[in-house]
Amino acid sequence: MKYRASKQVVRLINEIMTHVENAKEELDRLNIGNCHDELNHIRTMDIKLEYDEQGEIE
Repeated sequence: MKYRASKQVVRLINEIMTHVENAKEELDRLNIGNCHDELNHIRTMDIKLEYDEQGEIE
């Protein structure tokens, strides 16, 4: 699936994904075994975002 997006949108999405990745790492660091399901699914999310120089996102 491909979407066209401006470079600003791509930068914003990448920033959000960085925060998601940091949250996953923090949960792992804290080693919280009894998280609520809403938090636990963040741990296992595997979101990939790729785009080319023309702002095309896959």
